[in-house]
Amino acid sequence: MFFIKIFLFPISIIYAAVTWVRNCFYAIGVYPIYSIPKSSICIGNITVGGTGKTPMTEYLIQMLADKYSIAILSRGYGRKTNGIVQADKSSNASSIGDEPMQIFQKFGHQLRVFVGEKRKDAILYILKHFTDTTLILLDDAYQHRAVSATINLLLCDYHRPFYSDWVLPTGLLRESRWGAKRAQAIIVTKCPPLLSENDRIKIRKRIRTYAKPGAPVFFSYIQYGIPVGANTTEDFDSSQKAFVFSGIANDIPLINYLKNNVNLCGNITFRDHHQYTVGDIRSIVHEFEKIPSPNKVLITTEKDYVKLQEAGLKEILANHPLYYLPVTFAIIQQQKEFEQFITDSLTI
Repeated sequence: MFFIKIFLFPISIIYAAVTWVRNCFYAIGVYPIYSIPKSSICIGNITVGGTGKTPMTEYLIQMLADKYSIAILSRGYGRKTNGIVQADKSSNASSIGDEPMQIFQKFGHQLRVFVGEKRKDAILYILKHFTDTTLILLDDAYQHRAVSATINLLLCDYHRPFYSDWVLPTGLLRESRWGAKRAQAIIVTKCPPLLSENDRIKIRKRIRTYAKPGAPVFFSYIQYGIPVGANTTEDFDSSQKAFVFSGIANDIPLINYLKNNVNLCGNITFRDHHQYTVGDIRSIVHEFEKIPSPNKVLITTEKDYVKLQEAGLKEILANHPLYYLPVTFAIIQQQKEFEQFITDSLTI
């Protein structure tokens, strides 16, 4: 692996140079930037892979839904449609993407969900046709420089901090570490819940080497809830043997949590945003049926569950007890300070 990285390093230098020039062109006005005329929050990262954007977005929804008329805009990664699409009762993960579908299922009665690869065009569409919108949440738009939000929230994975990483393909950064300067705040995600003050001080110091002066740094963790029955009304019993499958960016925290909290007997891992096929589900069921016990369940993530509701898949799982594991986002010690920062920044 070390020699592969050495071989790839020149490519990373070229990639870093290209992204640096691109950012400079936006900074000096060669490329135009559209400033959203409504309150807006961009939730993003500079690292490839999951950093907890969806739990963060859901946290903001719960915090702000009573105060604002919210529209959420995502690219809709993995969807089979193009252009601007508004989520409705006929939507599924194939038409709008798994994460937007998850948000629509949970909060569709409180807000509007849109997907569109061209963010500016989609925002103009939203503002034209839904004039009551007072807040736009931009999912994964940190590198989409053509649009400027009121607040840029940069998420940094505790296990893969951007300040210790390299630009693609040597590392996992989408742009150089200095891209953190565009953020009004940085949130370190997926931390241990009992992260010490001393460790937080060290991490803040490393982050502030690259961040905007004065930008606050917050720390957060993921809380796993009690598994929810997807096709059963039976309460989850942690003594049952469990087989887990998922298609997320990093399933190690999930597996570790389940090992400590349920009777885990096996798992299958797919790539992030995996589009399940009938063959995949049959393979999962085949492995599940090998477990020598009548008292057993299937567990997946909430993000994966929304893709399993499509025709052809849910029928195969219908006779096997399936649960999904909900997750929530929590701020370590500074919840009031974080929420005050968001409120103050949106009202400036």
